[in-house]
Amino acid sequence: MRTFFGYLPDPKEHRYTGFHLHAAYRASLADFGSIDHAAPPIWNQRSSNSCVGHGTAGAITASYASKGIVLASPAAPRFLYMLARAVDRRPVEGVLPPLLDHGCEPNSLMRAIAEWGVPLESEVDGGRSATSPDYEDYLETHIDDEPSLDELLKSDERLIVGFNAIETEGDDRVTAICRAISDGYAVMAGVSAGNTSFQGYREGILDPSGTSPDHWVYFTAFRTVNGQKQILMRNSWGRGWGIDGTAWCSEDFIRHGLWNILVANLGL
Repeated sequence: MRTFFGYLPDPKEHRYTGFHLHAAYRASLADFGSIDHAAPPIWNQRSSNSCVGHGTAGAITASYASKGIVLASPAAPRFLYMLARAVDRRPVEGVLPPLLDHGCEPNSLMRAIAEWGVPLESEVDGGRSATSPDYEDYLETHIDDEPSLDELLKSDERLIVGFNAIETEGDDRVTAICRAISDGYAVMAGVSAGNTSFQGYREGILDPSGTSPDHWVYFTAFRTVNGQKQILMRNSWGRGWGIDGTAWCSEDFIRHGLWNILVANLGL
């Protein structure tokens, strides 16, 4: 069974601005909506615990593109994961502890973005794309690299993105997620992936099958089937998982299989 995930739930006391203050909150709700065409290709975090970096980079990139703002390149998933771990470090006897591939909490990445902005692939790692043939090897080799001062100083040139939380449940949660997608915003969330149902998914509709969130993904489409909403998940385990790296998730999954649901606020 795969053991590489990387999502660490935010502390219960951590608060985000509510979705009711997001522009998408006022969007109309249709039977179908999609920004999947605006999403970057499916990525593969391979054996790293960098899902929060990959899912967030994909969601930000897709949200901007759906609004007609095509970035110079997708947001950089490895670099975002690096910043998320760097932002929380405190010196021990004057020395910063090394970065470790233990995953991260979403709030760490959101605070890192507020501090240093959203790095794009074209700006870091020698312009390496997360779809380049050597990316997965590069990711594993450089997963614990330190950010350089020069890379951090470029933050003045980068996008600063905020995030709103969908904290409702039941029908209200389903409606809010679909409204966000309908208005052109990808939705991020923690899911339970450490189970055979998730890991063995190949086709059909994915139902919730675990109670411990350990993985971070994003959603780019919804549809209505027999009166029930289904949402399209984009994973970061390569195209060999699911339906070319994606999965259609049931309404029961929306109600009971999501944690820490966030929507990027682009300020548009």
